[in-house]
Amino acid sequence: MLVFRFLAWLDTAPPHARAEAVAPLVQRFFMGEISPDEREALDAALTVMLDDPSADVRRALAEALALYEEAPRHLVVALAHDRSDVSEPLFRRSPCLLEAELLTGVRSGASRTQVAVARRPWVPYTVSALIAETASKDAVLALVRNDGSDIDEEAFHAMARRFGDDPAVREALFARTDLPINVRQSVIALLVTRFNARCDAVSSGGRRLQDTMRDACDRATIQLLMEADEEEIVSLVDHLRDTGQLTTALLIRAMCSGQIRFFEAALASLTGLPSTRVYSILVGGRESVLSSLLTKAKLPERSHKAFLIALEVWRETDFDGAPGEEKRFARRMIERILTRYQSFAPGEIDDLLALLRRLASEAAREAARAFVANARHALLRPHAEDIIVTEAPDHRESLPRSAQSATRQAVRIEPEPQADLGAAIYHATALTTATQHDFEADLAAALDSLDLELAIADAIDVYDLDKAYEDALRELAGDAPQVARRAA
Repeated sequence: MLVFRFLAWLDTAPPHARAEAVAPLVQRFFMGEISPDEREALDAALTVMLDDPSADVRRALAEALALYEEAPRHLVVALAHDRSDVSEPLFRRSPCLLEAELLTGVRSGASRTQVAVARRPWVPYTVSALIAETASKDAVLALVRNDGSDIDEEAFHAMARRFGDDPAVREALFARTDLPINVRQSVIALLVTRFNARCDAVSSGGRRLQDTMRDACDRATIQLLMEADEEEIVSLVDHLRDTGQLTTALLIRAMCSGQIRFFEAALASLTGLPSTRVYSILVGGRESVLSSLLTKAKLPERSHKAFLIALEVWRETDFDGAPGEEKRFARRMIERILTRYQSFAPGEIDDLLALLRRLASEAAREAARAFVANARHALLRPHAEDIIVTEAPDHRESLPRSAQSATRQAVRIEPEPQADLGAAIYHATALTTATQHDFEADLAAALDSLDLELAIADAIDVYDLDKAYEDALRELAGDAPQVARRAA
């Protein structure tokens, strides 16, 4: 019989020849027309190959068997318990392995096996959870990039907690359309924490830069809300509350951006009242009832007036849904809130007023950027490299000076340099896109394109920064000689 001659040949054939003979032998085994005697002999030959001293031969056997759902059980189990480079093909695609056996492979601790499991055409929730909690970074990255992996919220949180500061994992996470909003926000907070630690190492004015980064994190959180549905908003509120990020400043920022759904969900969480009841109170407008609601939510009493004014302005301000209206709406909201709050407390200097002033400055900048972007899209023509803005709207002089200069310059396809430090940091994170790369490299690129002299001047205007902090900004940007030359 041919099989017996093959077994005799195995005793003298070199390893590479034995490995090449495996695939034809396996194909013959799964041919339907062979006799029972020949199938038994082939089974014996394949079983003997489990003891082959060459790992290449055993791997070739694993690769051949991984293609067949009817592969002999004893062969699959034996090869799955072989060394990781041998068993890898089975863990990557064999349909014969049970979920429990996949879990055992992940628990083995071999990164190669873990990566193979993570790359399977379908990875069930339990296996994904174990990879997220215990596997190597390479396995986690393979899992996140695998469209066939089922990943629940807890597993996403585990991966973000363990490897959220790794650029490749972070990029893969943000590319997932099923990434929960609260996990996305947790990575934002992680980046802020990481950057704050860096600031402490290089800057004597670290606290103020940390405040700037906290503002950038809150801005990114509000941006996430723009595309969130009701369920995601509730989930995000719970996450922010559990992590201590559901602050008065964030709620004021949300109200100034017109995010009433988020404010409603936050108050419902803080008070324990049904969201429908909270919304009816917010819409009803009775000041005494609103004040009681804010008190029940344990928001600082000195912040109540700001919230009451914000709700009053929200009821009065129309949203027309036109392109760029979100930015214009936010700017109208904050300017009216700031005007009324200043009239309520004339001459007073408090942190809420300072926050509102910062929000007004941010809203003006964002509205100006949106206006310039819309103008650029409207004016660009095919094959035109430079197009000059010949007409400006009547309200141009009310825009920040960075936007005024932008409307007087040639409109180019490439983006304008950022002239606002907070915006540069915020845009460097690119946290709501699927193209997040190394955070420090993105930040360096943003600072390279930053008009640093103007940014420092704007930062001093908005944040009342001192000379030491101004020097720290220049040191962080690595551009102190260039600024010195400009100043000279």
